[in-house]
Amino acid sequence: GVRDFFGCRTDHSYSIYEANPVGSDETFKQTLQANFPTETLTADLSPHIRNESVVLLEGGLLYILSKQESTRCVLPEEDKWFCVVFGPHPRYVVCANERSVVGCQLKKEKISCYEELYRVTQTRIMTLSRHPTNPYIFALATLTTIFLLDVRQPMVPYLSISPEMTGPIEFLFLSHIPGTAIDEVRVIANNRDREFRVFGLNGGVGRSPSDPPDPLSQTEMVFQSDNLTNSLVSLA
Repeated sequence: GVRDFFGCRTDHSYSIYEANPVGSDETFKQTLQANFPTETLTADLSPHIRNESVVLLEGGLLYILSKQESTRCVLPEEDKWFCVVFGPHPRYVVCANERSVVGCQLKKEKISCYEELYRVTQTRIMTLSRHPTNPYIFALATLTTIFLLDVRQPMVPYLSISPEMTGPIEFLFLSHIPGTAIDEVRVIANNRDREFRVFGLNGGVGRSPSDPPDPLSQTEMVFQSDNLTNSLVSLA
C-alpha cells in the first residue's frame, strides 16, 4: 500500500519519518537523519522520489538527501537564500531570497542551470509553496500578496491574491482538496497574529503555459487559531 513520509527539521539537523500502518507497535519509523554544521533554513519532501528531501542551509548550502546518497550544492552566498521547494523533476528546485525566485537544475553537485523566475522591487518575498499536483506550478507570498507562477513561463504570474490580513503573510501552503479533481486546491496563508486565510481554486491551474487558471472560488474562510502557529506541514 501507499506509505506516508514526512520531514522534521531542527536548527542543525533534518530527519525523515515513515508513518507505519495502523496497528503497528510504533506509529512512526525514522528512515533518515542528517546533522549539519550550520542552521537549516527550510526543507521540502520530494513529490518525485519517496523518502528524499531537499534541505537549504544558512550560507547557501543545498543538500538533496536520501537513504542512497547525499548530494551537496552551493548557491551564491551573497544572495542570502532562505527558502527552497522541489520543481517539475527530481533535480530541479525553486529557491527564493527577499527579492527574487530562481529555478536551479542540479547535476553532479553543481548547478547547471540558473534561471530567474520572478523578481520584486517594492516589497519582499516571504515564503514559497509548491502546487500539490502540478509540478510546474508554485506560489510565492510577499508581505501582502500571493502569486501563482509556472516555471515554463517566468516573470508572468498566473494569478495574484491580496488577502486583507492584519499583518504580513508569514507562511503559505497549497493543498489538494480531497474528493475533488486533481487540480483543485486550497491556498492557505497565515501570519504571526494567528490569522488564517483559506482560498479555493476551482481547478485548471496551469494546464499549459497559455491556459489561464480558473478564478478563485467565492468562498473564503477566515479564522484565528488559539495557539501561535509558526509553520505549515505537508505529507508526501
